[in-house]
Order: sequence, then C-alpha cells, then structure tokens
Amino acid sequence: MSTSKNKNQLQWGKSQLVDKVFEEVKNGEVKITKSQLNKVIEILLQTIKSGLESGVKVALKDHFSLVVTTTKETLKNNPRDRQQKLIIPAQKRVRIKVSKNWKISLNPLMKATDDLKEAKKINDLEMVYKAICGQEIYQANKKRIDSVYNERLSSLRVGGKK
Repeated sequence: MSTSKNKNQLQWGKSQLVDKVFEEVKNGEVKITKSQLNKVIEILLQTIKSGLESGVKVALKDHFSLVVTTTKETLKNNPRDRQQKLIIPAQKRVRIKVSKNWKISLNPLMKATDDLKEAKKINDLEMVYKAICGQEIYQANKKRIDSVYNERLSSLRVGGKK
C-alpha cells in the first residue's frame, strides 16, 4: 500500500482493491480467479465512468451516489499578480454523496446523536441517557439514575405540575 501526502493516511490503488476483494471471495461460494476479478472491477469502473460521462446519476443504494455537476465560470485574482484577473472556465466535477450508514460507520457519534434525537421525540429519559453515555455506563449507574428520575418525578407531582 502506498501512502498519500498525509503520512498517516493509507491509500488503496486498483491492485490493492482487487487483492482485498479477492481475499473476501476466495473462501466464499463465488469461484473466481484474481484476473477475472480484476476484469470485473475494470468493467464496473468503466461502466460507471461512461454513465457519468453521459450525464447519468450513478446511485448504489445504501452505499453512495455519484453525479456530475457543472461549476460556473468565475473571475479570480492571479496569485502572481493581484492586479490581474483570471477567468476560470466552467468545469464538470464528480460529486459523491455517501449513505447515512457509511457516515455512521465512520462517525459513531452520529448514531448517538440520532438516538438522542429519537429519544427526545418520544420523551424517553432512559434512551436519552443511553444515547449520551452509552449502554455500559447506563447499566452501571441504572439504580442511581432511576432514583434521581423518581425524585424529580415526585417533586413535579407534589408541586402540582405534570
């Protein structure tokens, strides 16, 4: 595996991707050689590329979607001579939008945030605490949490509020 400009960031090229996929499928039900797999990946990438070139949005549900957008022509300052303006022509760019599942797998805190929003909607204090602190901490402090919750609930009832 080669490294990119960021020394801590690993990068996979096509051959590393083929190797990884081959490792996953070689012990499974699919019987395929590495050269066949390489050809399949090449065909897949070429098909995606030709679809994008023809203006089709490529969407792999539960994974990601790719779409070609066109940027506007812009006027920018020349970095060598600030007095001079440069015209940057309109360009086509590929935009990727990853699925929520991918975002959550990369950012586990997003799952907790979603759980917290859901708990607030249904007014479930137990679920709120689990979302904030995690299941293990909740189980370790369950008695204390319940007593505080019950005290607050009883104080609301005594005060005449519900």
